[in-house]
Amino acid sequence: MIEVKKRKNESFESLMRRFRKQVQQSGVVLQAKKVQYRKSHKSKNIVRASTLIRLKRRGTMAYLEKIGKTPSEK
Repeated sequence: MIEVKKRKNESFESLMRRFRKQVQQSGVVLQAKKVQYRKSHKSKNIVRASTLIRLKRRGTMAYLEKIGKTPSEK
């Protein structure tokens, strides 16, 4: 946690300048930018379930295409 205390006769601008400098040096901004767009990994069970659904849907569409009853395109 970064903490900056106001010195005697210090302006707000100089206080903010010192705070920004300490934040940059600590690496908090870089860490936040790295984590901002990181995607979490899906569990194996979720991946398997979605794969099974996709394969079932693909098989159904292949069967409908084979018998000539594919749904009409909009």
